Amino acid sequence: MCWDLIYIKKMISLFPEIFVGLNLLLILVGGSILGSSSKYNYPILCFQSLTSLILVWIILLCRNEVSTIVTPYFIIDNLSNNAKIIICLGLLGCFGISKTRKIKIYEYYVLVLLGLVGLSFLASSHDLLSVYLCLELITLSFYILATFQRSSAFSTEAGLKYFLLGAISSALLLFGVSLTYGFSGTTNLTHLIYLYINIDLENQTLSLLIQGGLFFFIIGLLFKLGCVPFHIWVLDVYEGAPTYVTAVFSVLPKIAIFTVLIRVINNTCPDIWATLLLSLSFLSLFVGSLYALSQTKIKRLLAFSGISHVGYALLGLSLGTFESFIACLLYIVIYIFTALFLWGLTLSVETKHGRTLYISDLIQ
Repeated sequence: MCWDLIYIKKMISLFPEIFVGLNLLLILVGGSILGSSSKYNYPILCFQSLTSLILVWIILLCRNEVSTIVTPYFIIDNLSNNAKIIICLGLLGCFGISKTRKIKIYEYYVLVLLGLVGLSFLASSHDLLSVYLCLELITLSFYILATFQRSSAFSTEAGLKYFLLGAISSALLLFGVSLTYGFSGTTNLTHLIYLYINIDLENQTLSLLIQGGLFFFIIGLLFKLGCVPFHIWVLDVYEGAPTYVTAVFSVLPKIAIFTVLIRVINNTCPDIWATLLLSLSFLSLFVGSLYALSQTKIKRLLAFSGISHVGYALLGLSLGTFESFIACLLYIVIYIFTALFLWGLTLSVETKHGRTLYISDLIQ
């Protein structure tokens, strides 16, 4: 009886993700019946309102007080719940700024909710393998969103580059997971911290091999963030994808990926990652700030701005203390709302030739 209550409690803690998944299926079925029918006047706005209502419900569900609940692959605590709330608020902001564009395809909301499911599970992931699977679920929907403007060759090119370079980062992640499991026998972060401490005291060689696996895993996560020198995909994807999709790319994944980075760094030895994160943070700051000065297109300028902001967040993460983790997450939250304002401004400003592409168009 006691085990049944524990199982029920764990299932209730995952109810926001289950709720999103069920509603995703309902929107998919309803959209295939109603969204493509002229008889019902293509009620796409109803799907946007329904999706926004789902996000509000998730925020309310995540606000419940929870004690730390650990499953073999996921952990439900205040950090994961707060990350989910920020992700939902960011997605609501993306819907708000995209009202200037008429999105007439219901599949957009299905793909966004599919990415939201992956991001929610990613924020709660407590195992290297579950992190990899959640990232694959997210990128599966993001690849399609990048090519959402099917009549544009730039959008198709952006989706193809995103797919090819995303495959490289997925290979790095999986290689790091396989190395870590091969030399430690586990991919769970809770088990890894105790095993890592004992191995570090007894066998330095084995400890270095496990660090090598975690090194490739963290590099794969930094690739997803667009940190220098893994930022090649960011510029072309941001420029080629539709602007309302680019806003989703720049806002949603960062808080979930930084949550995973905090868990990985905190459950290993923070000192061994300090030099790597500090070097990459300064490199991102330098490249992002310097190359942004020569940009003429707004979307590429905002892409370099995002790269430099990732550098600032990594600067706090490199310290490896509780206060630095809080500062890093706070900075990302501020960046999300700032990015929403800038992308909303980009979407709302129009010229006689169409949407704003170049900075010089703002003075006309």
